[in-house]
Amino acid sequence: MKLLPFAKSSDLFRFLMMSVVGVALVVKLFIVYRVLYPNPQHVHDVMFGFSGYVHSLLESGAYRSCLGLPFEAIDPNTCVYTTRMPALPIMLVTLSAFVGTNMATVAAAKAVVASIGVAGALIIWTRRSTPSFATVLLFVFALLGPQVLKHAACLDYEEGLLVELMAIQAMMLAAILSSDNQDKRSIHSVFYLALVLCAGLSYLTKTTMLPFLVGIATFSVYKLRFRPLTALAVVFIAGLPVIGWGTFSWETTGRWTSSSSWNGENLLRGFNSESYQIYPDISVDRIFSAKEGILDNGQIVPMGHWISRPPFHNEWEWNDYYVKFAKQWILENPMDALHFSGMKAWAMFIDPKRVPRRVSAELEKEPYGGSAESLGVAWMIIARVLFFAAIVHLLIEARLTRRFDALWLLALIAAYSIPYVIVFASQRHAIPMLVFVIISLAASLARMSSFVAKKN
Repeated sequence: MKLLPFAKSSDLFRFLMMSVVGVALVVKLFIVYRVLYPNPQHVHDVMFGFSGYVHSLLESGAYRSCLGLPFEAIDPNTCVYTTRMPALPIMLVTLSAFVGTNMATVAAAKAVVASIGVAGALIIWTRRSTPSFATVLLFVFALLGPQVLKHAACLDYEEGLLVELMAIQAMMLAAILSSDNQDKRSIHSVFYLALVLCAGLSYLTKTTMLPFLVGIATFSVYKLRFRPLTALAVVFIAGLPVIGWGTFSWETTGRWTSSSSWNGENLLRGFNSESYQIYPDISVDRIFSAKEGILDNGQIVPMGHWISRPPFHNEWEWNDYYVKFAKQWILENPMDALHFSGMKAWAMFIDPKRVPRRVSAELEKEPYGGSAESLGVAWMIIARVLFFAAIVHLLIEARLTRRFDALWLLALIAAYSIPYVIVFASQRHAIPMLVFVIISLAASLARMSSFVAKKN
């Protein structure tokens, strides 16, 4: 007797996976309204250097920030144009035109739109692959992790967009590779274009996604080498955001760049003696505000060298000032710089605890402690195990199938991770990568199951 109206178990698994997207949306809405933005907050009060851009877009439609500059300007009328990438501010303003300017409402609207995107990618993937019980479990784990839900619900920083964008790209790649296992021409060219479009949007969200965009574009061109017109379209779509951003920077600041002017200060955060001593116990942001830091073991680290900052004429003078000191520290302390990069790699790939442990330089209780912290650590431990299981499984898949597909995925994981290992890594930075890897592992298991079944 049938208990459920499903012809096959795979149909049930598809239904369960789609249900997970709905459950994740409900939980994110709860986090938005009850945890992150319980009180009325205007959308232009977004944090982490985006506020001025949102304010300007709402007032004049111009992408610039003239309020709350991240440095002291010599001219009080100075504006900046390239300290932050444009995707997040533009999305906030666009959604606010439909749902109003309350931050919670905008975050809720973003959660709904992102969930529709995830659901669409899921349909594309599962129509070209037969999900198993293991696929469902991994998908549940990837989308319902406490850190995943928290960061995906937040719109104060880029990971609020990247978590779902990386999930969508993982499923689009899974659809492409699953179709290749059946019929090399069975995947429509538009899916490659959609994949590269998502990668381009990821880059416009955060500059660290540039290597990932290059990796996605290279993968797509390789797979489309017998479809030259589509391959050319891929190159155009991948190059458009980079060239467009560089041109915008040239016209507004006089410097062509594929990066942002905040990355000079970020580079210093990753390469100086104070950060080296306090990481990962204390946020490296504290080098600009604290005179001393207390590590978890009670050791007191003298700080304060970077608190005093000279005024600057413009954003690129500010950028270059810190780049100079970061490079100088690397040249004078090559072994410390290498060891520091090893610490960042540990935080990116292995450490199950929150990095940084504390935002404050003082020994004080941080939010999300207690049971929430324990749940997060438990999820991270399993996620870290799955990360290395995915690496091993992808290598096995490459060897057994004698195809490069799995190696492409490994290259994309490296492309995402390298900027954080070089500069500095926090747990927040690792979450989109872990979502990508766990979904890729689920897809790899399905491909291997199909491969073994065909051989037998």
